[in-house]
Amino acid sequence: QKSEYQFFANEPPSGLGDDALIQHYFTQFDELLRDLREAAKRPGHYFPTAYELGPETNLPHLAKLKKIVQLLQYSASAKLDRGDAAGAMEDIRLQFRVFRASSSGLYTISQLVHVAIGAITVETINKSLHTGMLDDAHLQELDRLLTLDREYLGQMERSIQAERITMGPGLIEKFINGADLDGLLSRRNTPNNLIPKGWHYQDLIYFDSTLKEYVSLIREAKNFGRIQQSSVEALFMKAKVESTRERHVFSRTLLGAFERHLARAGGLMNRFATARLGVAIERHRLAKGSLPDNLDELVSTYIDAIPVDVLSGGPIAWERKGSHRYRIPDSSSWRNTWKFDPILASIQMGDLDRLKKMSDKGWVLTTPKPGEESRHEAALNVGRNRDPDPNYLGMPESVALAKQGALKQAIQSGNHKMVLWLIRNGVNIKQKDQQGATLLHNAARGNNYKLVKSLVRKGAEVGAVDRYGKTAIEYAQDRVARFLRDSGGIKESERKLTTRDLTMWGASEIGLIQIVRKHIKEGVSIDSHRPHDKYTPLMVAAQFGNLNTVRFFLGNKVELNRVSLDNETALDISYRFNQQEIVNELTKNGALRFPELNLRSAITIRSLSHVIEHIKNGTDLNERSALGETYLHKAVSLGNIPIVEALLEGGADINAIEIDGYTALDFAEEQKLIDLLRKHEGKTGEELKE
Repeated sequence: QKSEYQFFANEPPSGLGDDALIQHYFTQFDELLRDLREAAKRPGHYFPTAYELGPETNLPHLAKLKKIVQLLQYSASAKLDRGDAAGAMEDIRLQFRVFRASSSGLYTISQLVHVAIGAITVETINKSLHTGMLDDAHLQELDRLLTLDREYLGQMERSIQAERITMGPGLIEKFINGADLDGLLSRRNTPNNLIPKGWHYQDLIYFDSTLKEYVSLIREAKNFGRIQQSSVEALFMKAKVESTRERHVFSRTLLGAFERHLARAGGLMNRFATARLGVAIERHRLAKGSLPDNLDELVSTYIDAIPVDVLSGGPIAWERKGSHRYRIPDSSSWRNTWKFDPILASIQMGDLDRLKKMSDKGWVLTTPKPGEESRHEAALNVGRNRDPDPNYLGMPESVALAKQGALKQAIQSGNHKMVLWLIRNGVNIKQKDQQGATLLHNAARGNNYKLVKSLVRKGAEVGAVDRYGKTAIEYAQDRVARFLRDSGGIKESERKLTTRDLTMWGASEIGLIQIVRKHIKEGVSIDSHRPHDKYTPLMVAAQFGNLNTVRFFLGNKVELNRVSLDNETALDISYRFNQQEIVNELTKNGALRFPELNLRSAITIRSLSHVIEHIKNGTDLNERSALGETYLHKAVSLGNIPIVEALLEGGADINAIEIDGYTALDFAEEQKLIDLLRKHEGKTGEELKE
C-alpha cells in the first residue's frame, strides 16, 4: 500500500501522435490502478473513519473515490477507442467495486457520493454500448453487475438513523447544554439572547420524530419496491410549516437537507434498471441485427422481466425513433434519460462505414422543406423542463444533427470523408455553435488543412465572425492560415490597415493584397529590394507560401529572377521552404532555379529527373541526415515508388539503419512499396537484430 502516488513526473515526450499521447497519459496511473485492482479482490473494504467525532468527522476518501471512477470512465473510453473491449471491461468492473465500497459510509454524504459514483458508472456503460464493441458475454456480465440487492435502500435507512443520533444528541443536545459550536449561536457566549432550554428540547424531539417517520417511509419503500415520493414531500412540507410556526430553529434549518436523499437513491435505482434494459436491448440487437419492435420481446431471453420504476410504480417504458435510435425516459428528470443514438456516436467517433451501414438499413438524412427552417428552429425551444433532444421533436435529420453539433464533432474526429459525406447529404455547412463559431472556425482551430480546404470549396464563409469578433484565419496556423489568406480571409483587425501600418514586404508576408495594391498605387516599385537581405516582395510571398499574392505579382509583370543577398531567386526560396504550389506557379511562368538542386530537396519535391541526374553524377546515395536517415529513408517515407526504384538501382543501401534503429522498410506503409523493398532483400530493424 502507498500513501502517495506520483503523477505527471515528466513532460510527455515530444512528437507523440494523439493516440500515443493518450496512452502515455494513462500509463501514469498504472501503479494506482494496479493496486486498486489487487485490493478489489478482497471480499470486504474498510476506511479508517473517526465516527466518534460526530458532525466533525472527516471523510477525505469520498472525493478520491469519485475521482477514481471518473478516471476509469475516461480510461474505458480510451481503450474502446483503440479496440480494447477486454481492457474497458476491466475498468468497468473496478468502477462497480468502488461503487460497492462507497456504500459503506455511515452518513448521508457517503450515500450521496455513492449515488454519484453509480451515475458515472451508468454513463460509462452507455458510452460503451454506443461503440458496438461489447459482445454478449460482456453484456451478460453487465446485467449481473447492474442488478441491485433487494435490500439496497437499507443503506439509506442506516445513514438516516446515524444522522438522527449525530445531529440530535450529538449536536442539538450539546448546544442546549452549553457547548461552544463553531458557526452556531452559543448559549454560553450570548446569555442575553437565550431561547429557553425547554423550547430547544421540543425542537430536538420534533427533529428526531420527523426523521423517524422518514425512516419508516424508507422501510416501506424497501419492502414494497416503490418510493411514495408524495408522502415524503408531505412529511417535509409539514415539518417546514410546523417548525416555522413553533420556532423550532434546528428542525427548520436542518431537516430540509434530507428531503431529496431518498429520491436520489430511487433515481439511481431507476438508472441501474434502465441500464439493464439498455443492455438487454443491445443483446437483442447483436443477436437479431435490429432493435426489438417492443420490449416484451426481451423478456426471458435477455432480461427476466421489464424493470419497474421505483418512483412511479409503473414498468419502465421506451421511445423508439426509426430503425436505430431509442431513449428510455427517467421519471425524475429528463437529464437522466438513457439515450441510444448510434448515428451521432458514429459521427463523434469518425466511423463513416458504420454510418453508411445504418443508411443502407433505413436511416435517411432528411432535410427541411424550403421555408420551414425557421419553424423547425422555433420548435427546438422547448423550455428547461423538457428534453431538448431534437430527434424526438419531429425535426428533419439534418436539423437535428446540426443542433447536436454533428458536423463540428465530425471535424474534431478528423475524418475528412465523414465531413464531406454529411455536407453532401444535407447538413448545413454554415451552422454556428454556442460561441458563434462556424465549421470553418473549428476546422481552422484544429489546423486541419484538408478539411479547411474542403469547407471553403463547399461554400463556407471565410469572413464569418464568431461571438469574439474573430474570423477563421485568426485561429489558423501555417499552411491553413496561408490557404485562408489566399481564399480572401482577413482578420477583423486588418480591415482598417493602411500603408503606414504595414510595409510592402509585411503585406506580402501575411498575404494582404489590398495593402500591396495601395503601396503600388502610392509609387512603391513592385521589384523593390528589402535593405538587409535584398528580398523582393515576390520572394517574401514565395517564402511564406502566399499563392494568391504570388499570382498577383505575376499578373503585374514582376521581375521573376531577381537575386537576394544569398544569391537566391524566388524559385530558390520556394524550394528551400518546400512551397510546392509556389514552385509550380513560378516554374509555369518561366522562373529560373538555382543551378544545383541537392538530392534531398529533389526527393522532397518528387523530381525524378533531378534524382536520376544526381545518380549519374555520382552523388553519395548513402549520405545521412542529422537523424541518420539516408535518401532512401526519405523517399520511402514519402511513398514515392519511382524514386525508390531509382535509388535502389543506383546502389542505395536498402538496410541502412537510422538513429532509432529503423530501416527504410520500417518507414513503408503501402503494400506495393513493402513488396518492392522485400524484393530487394529489405529487412526491418528488428529483423536485422536476429
